[in-house]
Amino acid sequence: MEANFSGPLGLTSLTAEPDASGVQVGSSYTYMTARDWLRVGQFWLDAWHDRTDILPEGWQREATQPSTSNWQGNYGLSFWLNTEGSQFPSLPKSMFNAGGNAGQRVMVFPDQELVIVRLGLSQSGVDQGVELFSRQVLDSLER
Repeated sequence: MEANFSGPLGLTSLTAEPDASGVQVGSSYTYMTARDWLRVGQFWLDAWHDRTDILPEGWQREATQPSTSNWQGNYGLSFWLNTEGSQFPSLPKSMFNAGGNAGQRVMVFPDQELVIVRLGLSQSGVDQGVELFSRQVLDSLER
């Protein structure tokens, strides 16, 4: 992981733990500072625009297309999509995100060249606040 991921991205706080059965699960049990999560989000943004050599060209765009196994069409290959009926209706449809436990989120806005990281333990309903904050940031960029 160091040679192919955390090293090239300059991550300094990555801790990846296996689950209870000893399996490393790529979508869970990964801990980093907000700054390192931002680096990961920037990597996904750069990959979406084919500005990285770490992933094959086009991979990130493919990963942010609705998976055929997801009947709701709001999940790609490890990323939540902002498609019709998703939880962030006021945000751009091109936004994709990695959602973590209790409202933790890395949101990537490819058309706006923006990454928003939200960490911290939250009660249910936090997504409404995340959407409002994100909308305010986007609106401020348009001014």
